Amino acid sequence: MAESKTKLAQGSMRKEEPKTKLGDNYDPSMYRADGSKKSSHGFLGPIKNLVDGGTMTEFSTDLGDEKRTPIPTMVPTQTPEAIEYMRNMRGGEGWDTKNNPMHKQIIDTARAHARMRISQGKSPFYIDGEEL
Repeated sequence: MAESKTKLAQGSMRKEEPKTKLGDNYDPSMYRADGSKKSSHGFLGPIKNLVDGGTMTEFSTDLGDEKRTPIPTMVPTQTPEAIEYMRNMRGGEGWDTKNNPMHKQIIDTARAHARMRISQGKSPFYIDGEEL
């Protein structure tokens, strides 16, 4: 089993064992909020986040529907400027589409891409092994 991690919790130290799922080390960053497994590649390949050094493959938001269907923002229809902008965002920061034109452009582009894929009977997310 992997080495134990030490974590600061409410001012005291406690040991945290690595989580496992189906016998493998469980990396929570590889799962979406709904529990489904993320692609390790995504549409654009792994992209380094310049804020936290992590790897981004999806950078999810929602479709804007009643169900709040999750969708990726890292899609092939984004501009290079939009991708660079997202590289400099902290995950979970949220999107201010009313006051930030770049946020609006990113979300509008991601939602249009997701709607196109859904209309083709595909997941809005890249599925490992699919041809683009």
